[in-house]
Amino acid sequence: MTELATLATDPMKFMAVCWPDMQLYAKQRDVLVSVRDNLQTVVHAANQTGKSRIAAVTAIWFFASRQPSRVITTSSSETQLMSILWSEIKHLIDTSQYRLPFRVTTLKIEKLKDPRGQETEPQDYLLGHVAREVENFQGHHLPADKPRVLFIGDESSGIPDQFFDAASSWAHRMLLIGNPLNTTNFFYRLCKAGDVPDPAGAPGLLRKIVHIGGSHSPNVQLAMKMKASGSPGPYPTLIPGLLSFADFLRRDQEWDEVKRTTRLRGQFYLGDQAMLFPSHWLDAAMDAELWRRLQRQQRTVEGMGVDIAGGGRDNSCWTLIDRHGVIEQIVVDTPNTMDVVGRTIALMREHGLSNSQVAVDAGGMGKPICDRLWEQGHKVKTVNFGETAGKKDGDVVSATKEPDPRKSYTNRRGQLYGNLRERLDPRSHANANGNGEGNGTFAFPPDAADLRHELSILPLQYDSEGRMFLPPKDPTRAKATGQVSIQSLLGRSPDRADSLVLALHALRVGRPQVRASWGGVINVTPRAWSSLGMPGWGGRW
Repeated sequence: MTELATLATDPMKFMAVCWPDMQLYAKQRDVLVSVRDNLQTVVHAANQTGKSRIAAVTAIWFFASRQPSRVITTSSSETQLMSILWSEIKHLIDTSQYRLPFRVTTLKIEKLKDPRGQETEPQDYLLGHVAREVENFQGHHLPADKPRVLFIGDESSGIPDQFFDAASSWAHRMLLIGNPLNTTNFFYRLCKAGDVPDPAGAPGLLRKIVHIGGSHSPNVQLAMKMKASGSPGPYPTLIPGLLSFADFLRRDQEWDEVKRTTRLRGQFYLGDQAMLFPSHWLDAAMDAELWRRLQRQQRTVEGMGVDIAGGGRDNSCWTLIDRHGVIEQIVVDTPNTMDVVGRTIALMREHGLSNSQVAVDAGGMGKPICDRLWEQGHKVKTVNFGETAGKKDGDVVSATKEPDPRKSYTNRRGQLYGNLRERLDPRSHANANGNGEGNGTFAFPPDAADLRHELSILPLQYDSEGRMFLPPKDPTRAKATGQVSIQSLLGRSPDRADSLVLALHALRVGRPQVRASWGGVINVTPRAWSSLGMPGWGGRW
């Protein structure tokens, strides 16, 4: 390690020794040099701009070029950490032209005292930690005579604040890098604050911000220059694996404004659509004229959602809907939660609802309610918001192959709220009804101010795997993950919103279907089902 130890101040030479054929473009070099010179390097970047490559190079250079040294890497998910960042780290170690005297295990790398032996340096390690338990994120101190401890936060938009706070107590250098997907944690605040001089007067900065957009890819830049000079293409690829000009153009045209901003331009999206339910979507849903037109129609309840009070300021809520939107919300203080059973059965009888048209929150106080309903023969759909997203217990299967919901949402709560987002999105209105009726707008009563408030405070957030997630509902769990809870934002539980997404879930999965001759699937309303002379509505289809 003696030869490499002389390269602590020259990461570019270190790279030339280990990977002489590797190409780093200007922005990647900026990141590597910044980690050498500045206390914190914060990088908000687009997709396919070489984030994982430069993070891996930085980790290996820092670890190999000083002794003792420690590098702690983390990410918001095990998949991101192991399959992407650590896969790149191990690949670089394996392909280094200079034999790096490391002992590599799953998420730990140690230095060998002698490349020919197995004895390791006792104080040196390069570790991978998933950002889960902050208690496991302490105690990585080393003497600060020179930068010896590096913290790398990969996909920092998904890392809770408390992990950044913990690392600040022991890290001599930080590299915080990722897509700018979240405006609620430290990553956004640091990027927004910009470059910060070191108040101690040291030569480097306390914090250096680096932006890498898709247009910074050398493949894109070369193509733009050739196109500007009149060349019709095709355009060459300078560095394989980085964003190509063709993909840049396709994404710029096909992606929505949020994805274009965050994943193509590498900037935080601060517009209306930074919210899960933008205000103009809610305005459209609560349009008074739309509501008056619906009230002139004969409406039949097709789905009911039941959210059960958890105590305190919470209320139990029943939401009755049809394919056009909300018909009624009933909100009741139920100190005796068993009253929920009787009211639920009464509403089912009043509106002729089958078990499959009713969805009940089975988490917390909901489980004994669901058990009691089942004991009385009402085997309603039970939903645990914390369970894994996916098709379960009779969920409708589309005529076409749908993406696996587990790849789109972190849990059932995210999935159900995502379903409501789809129904409220103006771009999906043409297909919202599935039968060509109406304009597709999913309507709320114009006076549903409490429901609107519960929906309007929810941010649109994605984890490092591109899965949508909601803030934790419970403050205790939110504190454990360094997030702000829904209850803290509202001052209470989102009873009306939870009841609504449950009702929509029942509407989606509780309707019988007829398979058409062309292979597709047609949803059938209760009235249409009866007119076909089919058996009673209910059961499994």
